[in-house]
Formats: sequence, C-alpha cells, structure tokens
Amino acid sequence: MTLNLKHPDGLDIFKQLARDADVIVENYHPDAKHRLGIDYEAIKAINPRIVYGSIAGFGQDGPYADRPGVDPIVQGMGGHMMVTRAHTSAAWINILNHAGVPCGPIYTLEETFNAPQVQHFGIAQTVESPKLGPTTLIGQAFHLSRPLSRLVSAAPECGADTDAILQELGYGAEAIATLRAHQVI
Repeated sequence: MTLNLKHPDGLDIFKQLARDADVIVENYHPDAKHRLGIDYEAIKAINPRIVYGSIAGFGQDGPYADRPGVDPIVQGMGGHMMVTRAHTSAAWINILNHAGVPCGPIYTLEETFNAPQVQHFGIAQTVESPKLGPTTLIGQAFHLSRPLSRLVSAAPECGADTDAILQELGYGAEAIATLRAHQVI
C-alpha cells in the first residue's frame, strides 16, 4: 500500500495501522518525520510497544543530521567519487542504497528479540550456525501440527492488498474509492 502522508486521510490510515504494528522502519529526513507527526515519540504515544527503526544518511542527530543523505553527497564527502572518477566519469554505485537501507530493517529486527510479545510467546530460538556459533533467530509465531511448510503463492503485486487492509480498518468501498480519487492511496 502506498499512502500520501501529507494528506490528513493518509496520515490517519498510517496511524491506524501503527496502533497494531510491531515494527515500523522509516527512511525519512530526520525533520520530515517530525513535520508529518510520525516520529518515534508520536507513534509510541499510540502504540507503546512499537519497535521503531530510522534510517538516515547522516544519522538522527549531530552536525550533519539536517543534510539529505543521498548517495552522491555521501560518496563525495567520503572521497569515493574521486576514486571512481579515475576510471569513468559516471562509475558510482549506490552505496547508501545497497548497504545502508537494507541494514536499517536488520538492525531494527534485532531489537525485536527483546520485545515483550517475542519474550512472552518464546518465539526467539537459538540455533547453531557453522560460521557464527549459537545464533538467536525469531522463529514462527505459531506451532504447526507437522513440521511441513510450503509456499502457496507468489508475493502479491504492490498494492494488491490495499482494499483488504482498508476494509479491515472499517473503510467501505465508497470510502476507498474516494481515497483513490484524492490520491491518498
């Protein structure tokens, strides 16, 4: 689902979803999430058990926190563009996108090991890794009568479940059509 968080209805839907969410990972400029009202403090006020991960090129605070963390800026400041310039004028890879963005959700998931619901249901499991030794992972939140499990369908297309999610929140077909017409979803 795609939501326009600048529209009051989009923000309302986001906050409804956040009430029951376990984890939120965002990739906004530190000031933007405060302007939108979706920063950690705002979300924690509606869901005290939320695990909240923030990804920003220059961090959440400090001397460069107000700078946009786009790849060319980070690479220029770090000297990477000077190295690649010697080979070709356009040879840069998206370091921030290929390294930073995937790490944010991983580090956020790491926080879930101590989440009350994970502890309560005993979902965290320690397994032996040949390379890492004992490693704690989040297991299934349910028990199967048999250990067999299989995929039954491909991942849905982007937005395929939007109507079903909104219906679970109490939106009817007419309200969903209005949200689409106003480009909220």
